[in-house]
Amino acid sequence: MEKPQNIDDYVKWLKEEHGVETNKEQAHYETVTTTIKQDFEKSDFWVEFVGNIKEYNDSYLMKFKYPLFVSFEKPELKIKTFESFLLKTFRKNPLNSLMLYSKE
Repeated sequence: MEKPQNIDDYVKWLKEEHGVETNKEQAHYETVTTTIKQDFEKSDFWVEFVGNIKEYNDSYLMKFKYPLFVSFEKPELKIKTFESFLLKTFRKNPLNSLMLYSKE
């Protein structure tokens, strides 16, 4: 199969060349990323960071004369959507690589 030129071709290429079914991988991706996010939010680092966010801001402000944060509310951790992740792998693999491996 030739180098995929768009995301639809890439999804087809993943299945045909590597046996990757993106619908199954999406469920796995979402489970793993949600678990990582939840574990990180419980981590000592995050709990301490959120608990001292104003102090970090004040220290940064004194040193650089510019605030580090817009507000002192707990920052929201975001998870990259599977669609965005898939598009990034497309850009990093077929679009930016010089050679794709095939079954030939």
